[in-house]
Amino acid sequence: MDYFITRIIKMKHGNTKPKLLDQVMQKIRVIHYRKKIGKSDTYWIKKYILFIISNTLATFESTGTP
Repeated sequence: MDYFITRIIKMKHGNTKPKLLDQVMQKIRVIHYRKKIGKSDTYWIKKYILFIISNTLATFESTGTP
């Protein structure tokens, strides 16, 4: 619960949405999963995003597309 309180305090006022990994963590906590599961899920989401970015960059470099 402390995680969400600090995130809410740090968020800017207005219509700003929480970042993707914060949204994942919130959804996991809403359905009463453990914080450890949320950390694990966000870890794998980060790994997946980095994998996609690296593959995309490698594809652009190999084809010579600017």
